[in-house]
Amino acid sequence: MLDDLSPNSALLVGLTAGLGFLFGILTTSTGDLIKRIIERDRLISLITSEIQRNSPQANQLTRVPGAPFFARSLSEFKGVSGLSFSRIPEYNFEVYNLKLFESEGMKLALHLRSKTRAQFWETFSLMRDAEAARHVLRTLNENDPDFLQYQKMFKALLEKFDKNLREIVPALERERSWLAKIFD
Repeated sequence: MLDDLSPNSALLVGLTAGLGFLFGILTTSTGDLIKRIIERDRLISLITSEIQRNSPQANQLTRVPGAPFFARSLSEFKGVSGLSFSRIPEYNFEVYNLKLFESEGMKLALHLRSKTRAQFWETFSLMRDAEAARHVLRTLNENDPDFLQYQKMFKALLEKFDKNLREIVPALERERSWLAKIFD
């Protein structure tokens, strides 16, 4: 069949096939780019909504007493009022949803620009370290000589973490696509 074609026709067939190939690659690349943008925006929405929902609790955790205290009346905790804790219930609850940040946060970090990614990892590392200090405090007796030092470290980590949380949300919002900003 190609033998019946003139040289110009063969060139036209080759050019058409080449253009079809290039358009196929362009279409596939564009589709993949759109999928990545949609996935990134979905993850940003999930993480920022989690941060905004739990931000008051993270802020409340920064008020954990750091030195020996004689009496403490905590009448509200985690949005529940009418309580009468005399000890430190903050050590019995996770600092944040660490599992969410380990799974979805890892996926999100792959889509972020380097500056925002570094800021995200710093926030995640502070959360992980505060959670580790909380676990140590749960295992130590209050009379242990290291207990006060771990309390001080826990409180300092939480204060840094709370500050980073307030900074990461706007940074993540800047990473959103312009279409997501329009339609949200």
